[in-house]
Amino acid sequence: MPDQIIPLGEAWASSSVNCVAFRHDAIVPVTDGCVVSFYDADGNVVLQHLDRALVPQRRLTIACPIVPHDAHNCISLGVDSSGAVHAVFGAHSSIAYHVRVSPLLDGAAPEAVPLDGRPQMRFTYPTLLHDPGSGELRLLYREGGPWAGELRVKRWNDEAAAFIEDELPLLSGRLGQPTAGPYINRPVRLPDGRIALFCVWRLARDATTAGDVANTGLDLIVAAPDLRSLASLDGVGLTLPVTPVHAPRTWAVPVGANLINQGAAACGVDGNPMALTYWNDAAGVPQYHLLWLEGGAWRAAAVSEFVTRFSLQGLGTLPLPHSRPALLVRRDGVALCIFRSAEHGNRLMLTLIDQPYGDPGRRRTMVLLDEDLGFYEPMVDHAAFTRDGSLVMYVQACAQDHGDRGDSGDWREGVAARLIKFFGHQVNGWKVNNKLGSKKRK
Repeated sequence: MPDQIIPLGEAWASSSVNCVAFRHDAIVPVTDGCVVSFYDADGNVVLQHLDRALVPQRRLTIACPIVPHDAHNCISLGVDSSGAVHAVFGAHSSIAYHVRVSPLLDGAAPEAVPLDGRPQMRFTYPTLLHDPGSGELRLLYREGGPWAGELRVKRWNDEAAAFIEDELPLLSGRLGQPTAGPYINRPVRLPDGRIALFCVWRLARDATTAGDVANTGLDLIVAAPDLRSLASLDGVGLTLPVTPVHAPRTWAVPVGANLINQGAAACGVDGNPMALTYWNDAAGVPQYHLLWLEGGAWRAAAVSEFVTRFSLQGLGTLPLPHSRPALLVRRDGVALCIFRSAEHGNRLMLTLIDQPYGDPGRRRTMVLLDEDLGFYEPMVDHAAFTRDGSLVMYVQACAQDHGDRGDSGDWREGVAARLIKFFGHQVNGWKVNNKLGSKKRK
């Protein structure tokens, strides 16, 4: 059981918009505590300040111009050089909305304004990154659609009070034929300040017979600390924008193998990036796979024992039996795979993965929260884990229909939103001393 459970009020539950893996971030550290964001039961944006003991303080509710039936409309938080909090939200290949507030939320609730005045803007997946060196706040996002998109960067400019866009995209799937769209795992800051971007490419629908979701990869592109140049992990420079032609491949997942977009990533104790995502095993069953660098070579191992067969088919968000996982790495090298799965009653679960990571006997799966969370995906406070090893998470139950149609009628009422916390000493005390028995594959 968690050491603390902090109620936050009623949250939107008829889609997974509050609980999708590509939220970066749902929780950010600020002066004297943190700020957490979510859509409330009426579809408005909530910003809640909590002190360092996670006691709720000031709260702002901001009217949202859209109804968040679409899980892509998620809220991303970031902090600029002055300490102000930014929230970007509400977009799926459309105009995004933006607010900027004081870190203590001690002003009036602002009006959400369009991030960019261009009427044809096709904005998705806001990812706000604060540079601890320069203090600059950058906004990564996808411009364009899933089969012909680009990963672009905007930078917050205090004088202009606006995000200013870089001339060139970082990644582009528009330049070749057939076209593709880039999807990145959670960006990882390496010890030298560089940013590791694991990437998969969504191939155009006419490129294969694998259907709407034909992802290929897994590639690794490493950005300079200022996000203005790109290279391979070992320092080979890459001309901008990087395309599927010259993106460095780390692990060749076959086309049509249910490679999910936007998995997890973290920095290992050796300073190298690690990825956690899922694709089919040899029997055609999607499994979580951990990817890491060992002895100068990339290695991958399945770290789950799922038995459910399914395919990534259809447009929009899909109601899938397993969440995309979150990945943390303790200082002793133990990797934490945090997930939700229908095979575990949709409970919040944890698999501890000890070194050597490829040894199935060095894993243990345990329950973190014993309740049905529907289609929740883990929302982790990564800053808290880095600071003191504690595991802080935003948690709520939620529905998810097929393709973001907004027809989850049984979930119209709000559900309880919470933060849960496991203290660092408890997290560090979790040992890999047993594991769940293997299940016979169906």
